[in-house]
Amino acid sequence: MLVTKLESLSNEILIDLIENYINGVDIFISLINQLNNRFDDLINRCKRFYSDFTGIRKSEFSFCMKLLSNNHNMITSLTLSERDTPGQIHSFLCSFRSFEQFKQLRRLHLDFDANSVDIMDQELHSILKTSIHTLSIKGKNVRLLFEFNCI
Repeated sequence: MLVTKLESLSNEILIDLIENYINGVDIFISLINQLNNRFDDLINRCKRFYSDFTGIRKSEFSFCMKLLSNNHNMITSLTLSERDTPGQIHSFLCSFRSFEQFKQLRRLHLDFDANSVDIMDQELHSILKTSIHTLSIKGKNVRLLFEFNCI
């Protein structure tokens, strides 16, 4: 059986893996400034990431928010969930006032409870000014979410 080490893969394959198959959150936590200069350079050469913050600890979330401020233009898909990290969406929206800042964002998945409805109601209107083509909203203990008047 042939065993291939990650380091033996070509730069093109590694960039494809990073951009399309590895969660940006895992890249921020595990790879940036952790391995070697080659991987740091490859991460810097990437043009897109997807970031799923489901199940992340608060300390990791805070760390990612700092790194995301420099990389938010590369996020194509974003998942925020308050199931395992209460207050995650509020913290995210304190760092990023509008989804309009995410120029490449095409997919947005939100999972929150009734405590976040007011915050979400204000911010979701900014989605109308973006290029998002997939919006998924899960609300726990939420009766009426939002009314959009789309033209």
